[in-house]
Amino acid sequence: MNSFKKIALAMVAAMTLGTLGVAPANAAPMSVALTVNGSAPATAGTASTTAVELPVPADNSVDAADALKFVVTVDTGTSVAVSATNASVVLATATAAAPVTASSGSASTTIATGTGTTATFYVFTKTTAVGTVSITNQGETKVYYVQGAVGKINTLSVSGLEVGASGTQVTLTVLQQTYLETRFLESLLLL
Repeated sequence: MNSFKKIALAMVAAMTLGTLGVAPANAAPMSVALTVNGSAPATAGTASTTAVELPVPADNSVDAADALKFVVTVDTGTSVAVSATNASVVLATATAAAPVTASSGSASTTIATGTGTTATFYVFTKTTAVGTVSITNQGETKVYYVQGAVGKINTLSVSGLEVGASGTQVTLTVLQQTYLETRFLESLLLL
């Protein structure tokens, strides 16, 4: 009788170990839809050479045109983990009532689907370097690539002497600033 109990316990232990870490047989595969300002991006973003190009927010506001929208469809009641490099993750884009600035967001977040089956988030860039967005749900991971593009000049200012004697040379400093970079240019102006 003791042999029978030992064999039964060994079988239960083996079956238990065999089921640990295995996703449920009915787990739906994760699907991901990408849009920028309501339209599909020009590339799939599934390789660094086909990264989705996004404008770096020139006005410091993360609008729908500046961000890649991800809609991830998963099983009900699961969580979606997102991590990004050279990019930031936000749960919404800017509106008049709820501004989202370029200092908003984080490199990672987890979104619980609750009773639904989708997790929605946005990614924006702050640099022209290629970045990654890694999405994980129930042991399945998908990676997408994004890259920032320099936008228009955000600020242009001139400093120096306000007045100068006629026929003299005056040095002015011009500050050209985009969100991505700041450059100093010096010019000579003959009055």
